[in-house]
Amino acid sequence: MEEDWIFSEEDNEITALVKLYEAAKANRRSNFFDVSDFESIINYYIEINNFNKALEVIVQAAKQHPESSAIQLKKAQLLVERGQPLKSMKILRDIEVHESGNPEFYIIKGAAYSLMGDISKALKSYNKAVGSDVDNEEEILYGIAISLQHQNFYKESVNFLERATRLNPGNNRYLYELGFAYEKMGDPERSIKLYLNYLDEYPFSESTWFNLGVIYNKLGRKKEALEAFDFTIAINDENSPAIFYKANILADMNKYKEALIEYLNYTEIEYESVDGIIAVAYCYERLGKYDLAEKYYRKAVSEEPEYAEGWNGLASIAYEIDNFDESIFCLKRAIKLDPDNSEYQVFLAQVLDLIGEAGGSYNAYKKALEIEPENNDYKLELAEMLVKNRLWTETLLELDAEPEGNGISIHNYCYLAIANFGIGDEKKGLFYLDKALKINPEIMDTFYVYYSEGITNIKIKRLIKNYKK
Repeated sequence: MEEDWIFSEEDNEITALVKLYEAAKANRRSNFFDVSDFESIINYYIEINNFNKALEVIVQAAKQHPESSAIQLKKAQLLVERGQPLKSMKILRDIEVHESGNPEFYIIKGAAYSLMGDISKALKSYNKAVGSDVDNEEEILYGIAISLQHQNFYKESVNFLERATRLNPGNNRYLYELGFAYEKMGDPERSIKLYLNYLDEYPFSESTWFNLGVIYNKLGRKKEALEAFDFTIAINDENSPAIFYKANILADMNKYKEALIEYLNYTEIEYESVDGIIAVAYCYERLGKYDLAEKYYRKAVSEEPEYAEGWNGLASIAYEIDNFDESIFCLKRAIKLDPDNSEYQVFLAQVLDLIGEAGGSYNAYKKALEIEPENNDYKLELAEMLVKNRLWTETLLELDAEPEGNGISIHNYCYLAIANFGIGDEKKGLFYLDKALKINPEIMDTFYVYYSEGITNIKIKRLIKNYKK
């Protein structure tokens, strides 16, 4: 959300009050401040999220003005800000007689109810706030809308924003906030329209261009997303989230050279970001510059030894240069740090299979399937590994567990046929081979790769003849 800060004479007066209070506190003096001065000082600390300081001032104010309901109202506000609505409500009940005509009282009460999850009572209180000060209705509506957004009640905030817009259609700030609310509500097209209308008036709004880029990216409109992030960066060339988003889109489009430039720009700004370092390494890897990729992956694990993706990256580089022992070592480190990552387990299974450790490969595939039991790609890879290593019994155990008609693929039929031929069950072998051939006769290329002795089998030859054109 966006706010235009205009430093006024009032701001200078509040700053002077805060300095006076701080000086008195530093010198252990107890200067007298009237209630409105205390309110201004408390508001200052609440706005900068220094709630401990705000509470300290409230305690001091209550000592000087023990009968002031206005000071107690500030305490109720602070308790809401600190996520303590029940304590806030107790104070509000105590001072309601004195503050019932004050819109701020109802706004704080509404915020307390919404924190408690009672949005119905919150809205009733908010509407009382609007009705209690018709001269400032627009400002109150806007303040309530922002409060609701802060608590993720976006649908409810729209109602107050639209009411504020009807009072002042020329206030484009409401377009921005409505765009933000509709984005959060999952109505991206409406959000885009509102943001574009806002940009017609304020074309240099950095946050609006950024939000547009995020929405376009979610919708898969990559070109428009890139343009929006380019505008964001043109307004502020140190907007690191926009740079990172742009780089991610370019990487997704396989434009690794362009992505690398943006990732490097990002790491110059966010030099401690391990995600940025990993992204640079990944681009170098995709560009085949393995020495530079390894350098950045090592930098990542040096900065953050518990960062599993860095070890996975090093495993990938070691694999590319045929250093399989190093690849396995790094993968085991990654798995230890992130044991629920099925992709790491499958990668380990693939490397172990490559160096002839079928048993270890089998165990890694099984662990991956424990994490993602419905992943058919993993099941198919496991079956292929078992067939390739002529582990017929294990193949049948894995594939026979699959119920008929559960999206079983042509390759699974093929592997079932091979495994049954392998254990000497020719009848079942022909049964599954026939199923595979009905889907695509060209599956015989795969069949012979893993079961070359089938070339001389008379019954297989007869079956194939039925599918020749």
